[in-house]
Amino acid sequence: MTTQQLKETTRMSRDAFRQTDAADLLKNYRKSAPLTADQRRCVLDEVHRQFADTEASLRESYPTLSDEDVELCLLSALQYPVSAVADCLSVSEEAVRVRKHRLKSKLPQEVLGVFWEGRAGTRLLKTLFMKDTMQNVWRRFPLTVIWLVLLTAYAIWRCWTKSPHNEEQTVAILYGLGVAVVLATALSLWGEEVKRPSLRWWITIAAHLLLMVDTVYLFTHPEAVSRTETLIGHLSVVAALAVAFFYAPFFREKDDLPVWNFTWRTFLWFCISFLTGGILTAGLLALVGSFHWLFGLQVAEQWYSTLAILTLLTTPVLLFLARIPEGEEKHSDVAVISKYLIFVIRYLFVPLMALYLIVLYIYGLLILIHWELPNGGVGWLVSALMAGCIIVELGLYPVMRSGEGKPFERWIVRWLPVLILPLLLLMTVGTVRRLSDYGITPPRLYLLTFNLWCYAVCIGLFVGRARRIRWIMTSLTAVFLLTSALPVNYTTISLRVRRHKLDRLIGNTLPADLPMDEEALATWFHTFDGRQQCQIHDELDILLYIDPRSVADLTTITRTNILPWAGDEALDEENRSIQLAFDSPFAVPEGYTHFYESERTYLSEVDKEAKVMPDGSIRIEREVDGQSAKIALSIGEKEISSCMVEPKRTTPLLGYSADSTYVLVVTDIDLNLARDSTISWGSIYGYLFSK
Repeated sequence: MTTQQLKETTRMSRDAFRQTDAADLLKNYRKSAPLTADQRRCVLDEVHRQFADTEASLRESYPTLSDEDVELCLLSALQYPVSAVADCLSVSEEAVRVRKHRLKSKLPQEVLGVFWEGRAGTRLLKTLFMKDTMQNVWRRFPLTVIWLVLLTAYAIWRCWTKSPHNEEQTVAILYGLGVAVVLATALSLWGEEVKRPSLRWWITIAAHLLLMVDTVYLFTHPEAVSRTETLIGHLSVVAALAVAFFYAPFFREKDDLPVWNFTWRTFLWFCISFLTGGILTAGLLALVGSFHWLFGLQVAEQWYSTLAILTLLTTPVLLFLARIPEGEEKHSDVAVISKYLIFVIRYLFVPLMALYLIVLYIYGLLILIHWELPNGGVGWLVSALMAGCIIVELGLYPVMRSGEGKPFERWIVRWLPVLILPLLLLMTVGTVRRLSDYGITPPRLYLLTFNLWCYAVCIGLFVGRARRIRWIMTSLTAVFLLTSALPVNYTTISLRVRRHKLDRLIGNTLPADLPMDEEALATWFHTFDGRQQCQIHDELDILLYIDPRSVADLTTITRTNILPWAGDEALDEENRSIQLAFDSPFAVPEGYTHFYESERTYLSEVDKEAKVMPDGSIRIEREVDGQSAKIALSIGEKEISSCMVEPKRTTPLLGYSADSTYVLVVTDIDLNLARDSTISWGSIYGYLFSK
């Protein structure tokens, strides 16, 4: 019998076996409920009966094979998990792997490929071209396939139709169909573990109805698509579905190893599938493009788009669905250790995180020495460090559970969360400072919530010794969902606080005719001085950006770049600003030999380093040489006013400290005046020297 005949005989025997009762035993096999002796005998008898010709050919062509080797080949040809094969042979899984390895020296490679799949590339090609694989996708994920076909058809229709479309409505339909694909897949994976079919179907129907209602709402309210509240809320729902995709099938598991194995294998196949789709797309588009280069044929752009949709969306998704683990492979609790992942964590992530820790601890030490508040931006560095910590903990989880972790890795898993805890305090203070200085916005509220969640994760990992990891992502997704998808969420809270502040700023100055159009708003804006205009402009800017409906009772405008404010030419240009631009070389004041650095100071409500004194002078406060107290530099009112008469001076302005130790050589001034001619806000630029 030739190799091709062996392949054909084995395939026919495998198809015949799948129609038997013994096949049902293996199909529904679970490691927690091993086969009885009678069931093993039934399976093996049926295997030998169905594979009689294959068995005879093996024994004749390779007489050195033992009975155990022949049985292993026949069982492996059925493509069932290693655990099921081991149970049928009454041996351990490790013994099965050892026998497979031993058979490599006894059977040629082309014969081995008849009985079990060898490499990922081979499995991918078989997935792509095997009819029974596509049938398996339809059997496991029928709703997913239906939604995927509808999504593909709609995307192709949008490419070919020439009638005008509302972009927001198009986004709503694509959102509904795309999320339906993910939702149906997640529910199918969860439903495989549910023993009550009625419960599975009722929940599936209810979930899809809710999605349809949401999609219809977005379609009938196109303006909602661009609102920040809607975008964040739907993003939280998609994130929850993505986490449910990986974790929902394991609600009965008491160990997190099956979750980790399933997530890792699924993620790898997701990457491989879409990488394959990308390569296929590039190849086909280049081939179609060559028709014009070689034969002068003009190919419509719609054909390129259609090919891209089929090869970059539909094909990769089907490949991915075909390789999602099933049965015992889905619930495998054998630690899957990726040497590549361990290498990346050990030699890239851990050194990088060590650098982050060193920099942040040095920064924290400087803050303690100077006794000042941390910069608000430190929160993003600590967030990146915390994300790296979670990646390290998740990546090393199977190594730690298998007992193969090295002492250094065990130390990292145990003490890394403890090292991050003090830095979380820096993040807390920095975030609270930004909230205090700049007000409440959704990103700052999310950053503060993430900071509090980080405390819980670090403490939980240390106390629980990282024995369970599933709760990390599920808790983060739950917090994100609760703070984003409910009617009262961080966006609505931010809008209420900002609107309350705006109402306090405008007081009782509103005109009788509301809402104001652009012209009326400009006229009303003139009734405020420069500082009030700046404050009102900032609040309106944020409210219009987050949700224009929040100020719909005040104005009909939807953007703030048309608003006049203190520095605009729309206001009274005469004597409304003080400017100085000194670009010529200047002589350093006599006696001042030490140069520090250039200094730019802003006059506004937020920056307290510069302020206008009652006598009209400007006082600039800044730290020098790490002093705990700030030095004060004063620029006189007469010197400032002289810039209105002489905007192009031959000498710069000088601002001295009280003891004349420091001097600020001012070369650039841009100040704005209120209606009473007092300085409202602006900027000052100069060079700082000392004796």
